[in-house]
Amino acid sequence: MLATALGVGLALLAPQVDGHSTRIRYTMQGGEQLGELAEAYGISEAALRRANVGEIARGRVLEIDARVLPPPRQKLRITVGEREGWADIAHRHGVAEQRLRRWNPKQAQRRRLRTGSTLVLWLPSGAHRYPLPADTSGFPDVAKPEHGESVGRPHRGRLIDGAPLPQGPYTIRFDWQAFGSALTVWHVARVLRAFRAETGFDGELFVGAMSRRSGRRLSPHRSHQSGRDVDIRLPAMPHATGYKLQADEVDWHAAWALVDAFVRTGDVKVVFLERKLRRRLRRAGLALGAGDDRVAAVMAKVRHSPGHTAHIHVRFECAANETACRD
Repeated sequence: MLATALGVGLALLAPQVDGHSTRIRYTMQGGEQLGELAEAYGISEAALRRANVGEIARGRVLEIDARVLPPPRQKLRITVGEREGWADIAHRHGVAEQRLRRWNPKQAQRRRLRTGSTLVLWLPSGAHRYPLPADTSGFPDVAKPEHGESVGRPHRGRLIDGAPLPQGPYTIRFDWQAFGSALTVWHVARVLRAFRAETGFDGELFVGAMSRRSGRRLSPHRSHQSGRDVDIRLPAMPHATGYKLQADEVDWHAAWALVDAFVRTGDVKVVFLERKLRRRLRRAGLALGAGDDRVAAVMAKVRHSPGHTAHIHVRFECAANETACRD
């Protein structure tokens, strides 16, 4: 299996690869030590050097037959506050001071950190189980609602006897707009449970707008009228605060796993996300072991829509029995 790890970092605890190795490609970061990298992936430094002849420096893409899979990490830039030192920043972000210094070799040469200067950290994703399953055979057995029919189009439609989204390992922001078609509600309940089980992500998951019980206009949204749309906030990194997220506060590895799980249902029509964030999502998929074909299949469903930066908007297909449903 080939995975491309872009910005994957190290962790002391990581899952073992039972009885076989996983081929990954890892891009060296500044200040890393080869012995530490080899140990993190469960191989010897000598084996790592044999597989990667020549100078090994920052930016070099290494091939690793990993026997241990450390959680992927993603880059975070922070601004040094007044009177902050290395120990303060390391403690606040839960990393070793020595590692923080290695990530920032130029600043580490100075006696003190300068207020207003920038430091780079590599923080672990909450998606620490990977590669992801290839199908939905492990999805939980959630009862499918017996009612909830989508009528018309997402931008001009209604919902007959909408099914409420049941409580689960997620937070429903507004109960009065958490209704959908039977197919939509069933998939949302299954996917969010499967996502947690597959990845081990234990951060908060927020379900935003779906539809009213009877559908129709749901201000300020143009769609969400026929019970086939759902907004879900992107999974957040631990340092994120508040509901709205900046791009570097999104846990992109977990975000990939979430989108991947939705697409695997086979009933997703489109996932809306701003164009400028598609690259981050794609790289995260490769870092979690997705092959080129799988990445292409998932990204084919992801389309640009302005304003979708902190959440994804998932739209499902019409169910086979919804004869009045329209795309």
